[in-house]
Amino acid sequence: MQSYNSPSSYLWSSYADTITKVVVEDGMTTIANNAFSGMPQLKEAYIGSTVTEIGAKAFASCPELRYVNIPASATQIAAGAFWECGKLSEVYFDPEIESLVIGGSAFLRSGITELNLPGGVKEIGNDAFMECEQLTTLSLSEGLEVIEPDAFAGCYALTGHLYLPASLKTLGSRNFDYGAAWTSVEINTALGIYTFENNTS
Repeated sequence: MQSYNSPSSYLWSSYADTITKVVVEDGMTTIANNAFSGMPQLKEAYIGSTVTEIGAKAFASCPELRYVNIPASATQIAAGAFWECGKLSEVYFDPEIESLVIGGSAFLRSGITELNLPGGVKEIGNDAFMECEQLTTLSLSEGLEVIEPDAFAGCYALTGHLYLPASLKTLGSRNFDYGAAWTSVEINTALGIYTFENNTS
């Protein structure tokens, strides 16, 4: 799929305001930059099993988007892909993902409530889940290697148990500050020095 700088350049732009569901069928490998951004009625996005890359701002600013799946084939979610999707409460990451990079601001200010990242997620970019104020549960798995700065900053509702896996090689600053009220923290890496500034408990 060819990328454009504006969603108005795509073939479906003339009826983008009425689309409620997007199905990216098997056979596609890339969802282009801005492909479905700014669709005011889009509620569901189903991504096929051959897609490897979700482009920058591909679904950004879709205010009614509530569900999307990330297939096992995915290797990159580019910057801002689901940025400002305030009702995006359910994101399903296939447990068979092998090597996925989540780009900067990919889910910034989205409505995710529970996040279970499989071990195939290798890198979480800066601001990736910043200010996801509905996020209450976070599960990180062995295999994760990089969390860049501010990835989870401002996630005020986070609580419960936090596990930082031994596979973690890089942990940026301010990742869990300003909000999270963990009841227990299990740190299996030596990289957590500045991770828990200004938590509420």
